[in-house]
Amino acid sequence: NILVVNNRNFCLKKRTATLKKIIEEDYDAILITYSCFDMLSLSKKYYIEFYEKQLAILTKAKEKFSSERAIEAKRAAAMRTLEKLQEDMSENVCEIPFDELGINSLFVDEAHNYKNLFLFTKMNNVAGISTTASQRASDLKLKCEYINELHGADKGVVFATGTPISNSMTEMYTM
Repeated sequence: NILVVNNRNFCLKKRTATLKKIIEEDYDAILITYSCFDMLSLSKKYYIEFYEKQLAILTKAKEKFSSERAIEAKRAAAMRTLEKLQEDMSENVCEIPFDELGINSLFVDEAHNYKNLFLFTKMNNVAGISTTASQRASDLKLKCEYINELHGADKGVVFATGTPISNSMTEMYTM
């Protein structure tokens, strides 16, 4: 029993009905296009809890390590991200968040599309280490974190790609 979600059944008029179908029916798999998957967001509650955990970790790190300046910069970046997410949530067009759909695993084909994930490092100006991030990769990481919370780490998420790692060491770390 497979549901295919694409632009035809995920347009603004049909989106809520499609999401309710995901919740109410027992599908073996849901195939969803990248563009539709990117429109799904986690609940505001999940985002806030996740970033509060991150801020607590950074606060502990600030107490234990002497590099307070770097920790404070990371903390400020996390706060900016949380504020931006809260702004984005007010513009979100999906009524039902990802964490309420009952999805319990992800198989991400063409995973190289999500390779630009933020990486915190003390190293600067090193070839192959990039600290830039895409919203798309950050969003998928949070969805993977949610799935990992359901099953424990290393279960429930599969990345597949035929594209070799070509640009940086951070791509390899992300994959």
